[in-house]
Amino acid sequence: MDFASSTRNYVGQDYPSWNESLRSLRIRYWYETLRQRTALSTAYQLEQYFEPESFVRDADGSIQHYKNKWIRYEQGRHLPQASLLKKVEEKAPDSTRELCHPLWSVLEAENKRVMRGDAFLRQLTPVVQDVLFKPAQTGMLGYSTRVPITPLLLEKLERRACLDVLACLAWLLREAAGKRSPDTTRIGHALHNVLTIMALELHALKIALPLLRLFIDRILPLGLPPHHRMWMIPSDYVHASGHLNRIVYQTPKGRRQTLAWVTRVKIMQQLLQGKFGFDVRYAMSPQFELDDSAGEIPVEVIKSHERASNLREWGWECIQTGKQGRLPPSDLL
Repeated sequence: MDFASSTRNYVGQDYPSWNESLRSLRIRYWYETLRQRTALSTAYQLEQYFEPESFVRDADGSIQHYKNKWIRYEQGRHLPQASLLKKVEEKAPDSTRELCHPLWSVLEAENKRVMRGDAFLRQLTPVVQDVLFKPAQTGMLGYSTRVPITPLLLEKLERRACLDVLACLAWLLREAAGKRSPDTTRIGHALHNVLTIMALELHALKIALPLLRLFIDRILPLGLPPHHRMWMIPSDYVHASGHLNRIVYQTPKGRRQTLAWVTRVKIMQQLLQGKFGFDVRYAMSPQFELDDSAGEIPVEVIKSHERASNLREWGWECIQTGKQGRLPPSDLL
C-alpha cells in the first residue's frame, strides 16, 4: 500500500476527538505509556496486572467479577487516585510523572504562574536542563544560570526530541512572545521540527491528533512570522512524520533493521536541515497562510510565500515519486 495513503487511513482512528480536554489527554497518555511499558494490550490486562485484588474469584479460581475500572482510564474519563498511583509506581517506577508531566501545565494558556521565573525549566529532565543551564560558582557555592537562546541551543533541543523538549520549547515560545522577542520565529520553527519528528510516535500512543490540535491552537501561533497565520492541521504533522520516519531508513546512516530513538532523531534532524538533499527540508517546512488582517501585505512577503509554496510542492513531488531531490530547479530559487 502507498505509504501516504496508509497514513491517511489510520489517522483519526481510535481517537475520542481531535479536540480533547487536557485532563482527558493526560489521563490517556498515562494509560498508553503504561500499556507500552508493560506490553499489555487491554484495559482488562492492565487492571489484572496492577490491581489483582479487584478481581473476585470463586473457589476454583475462576473470576466472578471485577471492577472494570481501567477502561475509564483508557477513555480519559477517570483521574487515577493517589492510592492507585502508588500501586502502579511499585511496578512502573516514575509513571506518575506522565500524568503530571510539565507539558500539561504549559499547554494551559490561562496558566500564568508557570511562566514565573525558571522553576518550570528546572522540572525538566537532566538531559534538557544540561542544554538550558550552565554551571556557575561563587566561592564554594555552586549554582546554574540560563544560557541565551541561540540557533545552536535550539538545534541541541531538537536533537533530544521527547515530551520534555516539547514542554521546554512551548515554555520558551510563551516567554519570548511575552517579551516580544525576535527569537519567537526561530523557537516556533524548532517546535515545528520536533512535532514533525515526534508525531508518529505520539500517534502510536493515541494522543497525536488532540495534542497537535492544542499546539496549533495555543502555542504555535505565538511564533508566526508577520502577516502569516496557521494553515497546517494535526493530520499534516502525522503525514509528514510518517514519511520522515520512513526516509530515515533510506539514508546511508539508517540502512539497518532497527535504530535507537536517539539515532533516528539525529538522522531526522539532518533530513530537516537538508543535509541529505533539500527536498525534505522544503517539503516539511512550516506551512502558513497569508494574513492581511494587520494591514496590506508587503510585496516581498507575498513573493517569499509563493517561493516557499513552490519549493514545498517540489519537495513533496520528490518524496512521493521516490526521486532524490538534492537541489531544487534554479527557476524556483
